Amino acid sequence: MTNAEAADVDYLFELMRAAVEDTDHVYSPEVLRGALRRITPLLDQRTWSGWLLASDTENSQS
Repeated sequence: MTNAEAADVDYLFELMRAAVEDTDHVYSPEVLRGALRRITPLLDQRTWSGWLLASDTENSQS
């Protein structure tokens, strides 16, 4: 993993942490999903692709 890729992973986890812990901000699902899509190619596709598909399907039905 390159330094840039590692920075993308760190960015996602920081966003996720902030979304849970920071009650002063509301992070839109689009921001979190966009961050996740940035790092998805770096992660195990079998684990994350199903989650992303389920998330997109759920949001398209809303």
